Amino acid sequence: MVPGGLSREGYIRKTWVDAVPFVVDAHNHIGRCPGAEQTGLESVAKMDTTDVDRSMIFPFVEGNFTNDAVKAAIEACLDRLIVYCAVNRWQADAVAEFCRSVCEWGSRDLKLQEILNLV
Repeated sequence: MVPGGLSREGYIRKTWVDAVPFVVDAHNHIGRCPGAEQTGLESVAKMDTTDVDRSMIFPFVEGNFTNDAVKAAIEACLDRLIVYCAVNRWQADAVAEFCRSVCEWGSRDLKLQEILNLV
C-alpha cells in the first residue's frame, strides 16, 4: 500500500497529475571539495527558495571521492532528492560501489567520472 490508501497505480497517476508542473534541478553536488560544501538539508533549503520540487544529487567528484555524503543526504531528505551514484570506472570497486548504492539506498542513475584519478 502506498501513501493515502491508494493502489500503486492510483498513487502513480495522482502524483503525476499533482506534480505538473514539476521543477527538477538536474545537477546538484552534495558533500565537500576544496572551496565548496553542501549537505542534503542545505540543498533542500535552496530548493525551497527557488520553487524546485526535486533535485538530482551526486557527490563532488574532484580528487578522491565517495558517495557517503549522498547517502547521508538521502537519509535526511529522501522525498526531495533523486540519487545518482558517482564512480571512477578505473577504481577496482567501481561496480561494487554502484551496486551498493542501487541496492542499499536506491540510486537511480550513474555518473561516470573517468578522467579523474587516472593512474
